[in-house]
Formats: sequence, structure tokens, C-alpha cells
Amino acid sequence: MIEEKYSRIYRLTKTKLVIGNGADLYCKMKTSYKDYFLSKTEINSILKNIIQLEYLSGRSDKNTIIDFLNEKLEQLVNKDVSVWYLFFYFDSYINSKIEDEEIKWCDIESSMKKSFSKNRLDDSFWDDVFMELKSLNSIDNIDNKYIIATYIMKKGKYSIYSSESEFYDYLLLELKKFETNFSSYLNYIYYDNEKRNTYNFYKNELISKLLTQNTISIDTFNYTSPFLINSLNNHKVTCWHINGSLEKDDEIIFGIDVDGINPDDNEYIFTKTCRRMLRNINLKIIKDFQCESVIIFGHSLNKQDYSYFFSLFDNLDLINPLSKSVVVFAYNIYDTNKKDNILKDFRVNVTNLMNSYCKYLGKDNLTLIDTLSFQGRMILYEI
Repeated sequence: MIEEKYSRIYRLTKTKLVIGNGADLYCKMKTSYKDYFLSKTEINSILKNIIQLEYLSGRSDKNTIIDFLNEKLEQLVNKDVSVWYLFFYFDSYINSKIEDEEIKWCDIESSMKKSFSKNRLDDSFWDDVFMELKSLNSIDNIDNKYIIATYIMKKGKYSIYSSESEFYDYLLLELKKFETNFSSYLNYIYYDNEKRNTYNFYKNELISKLLTQNTISIDTFNYTSPFLINSLNNHKVTCWHINGSLEKDDEIIFGIDVDGINPDDNEYIFTKTCRRMLRNINLKIIKDFQCESVIIFGHSLNKQDYSYFFSLFDNLDLINPLSKSVVVFAYNIYDTNKKDNILKDFRVNVTNLMNSYCKYLGKDNLTLIDTLSFQGRMILYEI
């Protein structure tokens, strides 16, 4: 059965391959967000000390706590740590169980999206931080918002941002700083000779399982070009880097999905739609689109990339019952001890994506998965 399924996938024509970070992890590369954060031991140690402030409250006077906080924040300023690193650290800590020794590092883009979500007062986390900047002389509560506002003031030599729009422009600059640092980490991982030999070994194995007889293009959410090779038809596979590339000295980008965000909202500049538009990424992909089938591997299928997948499915004319297009969701059981959980998460993610695509099309009937499976146009494929 497995060989029969692989044989059918191999025979797919005009195939686009879509790969995410899972492809790197398959190749034993430590390129996940968690790997990056855990490499920053010195910065994490400082932030862990700052986190302890909540336990000092009530045991020490406020001036002592403020002096301690200022000392630690100055250490971070001297290291030019991005404001976003502080936010991601605090968000990861909050989302971890208190008894866990190891922080469950947040998914960067999901965490970003949450930071821009409005509360019942129609304010986001960053709106509240902006208000803190306006009232730092009045200390009611030493919480994450106060700490981040104080850090921003120290980094900016106590300048005050005149408008929220100007403040959000500053946050974008800080995000680009975070991206640059993440890019430097990836360069270290990718170009370490010993690690690269391991990577190349598993890369060739992965290629043999994912490329079809007629793979014509690859969309990669990774920042390197592991699949720029001759396809089995002896022509070069076109590779588009959705979020930037290390090889081309391009800017890598993090961003949020545009759903629910208007172009005149302050947070619009953080959407992937806006950031890719400025780099003509969407235009290139659409111009390149000639495929009849798609294989997706190593992507979490998270909501921050729904706009990309919806556009992909539109181009495939996926919902048309007369279409011959095929979408393959490939997966790997990377830990046999977690097989049941891996399969459950995979099924949930695929189902959420496809059901959301139906809603995006304005379809009340959420039977797309059944229809495509019955027609043999949606395949789950273990590699």
C-alpha cells in the first residue's frame, strides 16, 4: 500500500513542492525557534533574573526592585537585545507550567499575532506598552509591559514617541534587528562544516522521497536553498524563498497573517502580505505558477500562513470538482514514542486549514476533505 501510494505521488505531473522548517529538522539541523532561543544562554540568564522580580514584590521595597531592574536592563541595552526578544521570552515563560524547568518557547509568529490582538478595551499589548511610555514616572505595577516600556526608554535614551504610528515604526525596526540576529544564528548552523555534512546526507534522502518525475518548482519557508538541484527531468527546479534567503543576502522576515487587519491599522506593517509585497514575493510566485499538483512537507500549517495556502489552493482550482489537481500533505514520525500525538496534531492542522479554506470561500458545507479524498485528490503521505 505504501509503495503504491509513493508510486502514484512520483508520477504526479507539474508538481510544486512546499517545504517548511520540518525539512531542516528532518535533516538534523537545529534551526527551530526553540534552538535559537536556547543558544542565547547569557541573555536568558539576565531575563530569568528579571522574571524573579515578581517574587521579590512584597519582600523588598520598591526602590530596591527598581534599582535591580535598571541594572539588568542596562546589561541588555549593552548587548543591544531586540525589544521583541524580551517579549518572546516573557510570553514563553507565561505559557509554560511553573513546575517546568525548560521554557516552552513560543512560536514567534503566533506570539506576534497575539501581541496585536485587541482586548475588550480595544487595546493591544503594544498599545498598553505605548501608554506605559507616557506614564513611567507613575509606577503602579511592575509587570511585563512596564519592564518592556522601561527597556525601550533606556534604548532610546529616554525619548518619547509622539504617536502610536511612530512607535509601531520603531517596533518594526526592532523586529528587523531580531531577524538579523536570527539570520546570523542560522548562518552559523548551516555553514558549520561538520553540521553541513550531516545535513547533506539527510537532504539527499529527503529529496528522493519528495521529488516527483516532474517537480517544476519549490516554495520554501526556510532561508536556504537545499533543493536547488536538477530534477529527474534534468532541468533546474525553480526555488522561491517565501520569507527571504540567506544565500542572496536578502532580509529574512517574520510576520503575521493579514486576516482581520486593515491597511490603515498600525499593525498592518507587520503582516506578511505587506512585507512580502514590498519585496515582490507574491508577484514572483503567481507569475511562476504553472503547477497541477502540490506536495507540502515540514510546515506547521499555522494560521499565520493561511493567506499563502489559500492563494495556492485558488491557483490549483482545488474546489472545482472537474479539476485534476492533487494536494499531498506529507509528514514524518520523527519520534516513535510520540507517534499518536504527532499524527493527531498533523490531522488537526490539515483539517483546520481545509475547513478555514472553505470558510474563506464562503462555503457553509465543510465537506471539502471528504470530497477531495473520495476523488483521490488529497493524499496524506508518510515519508
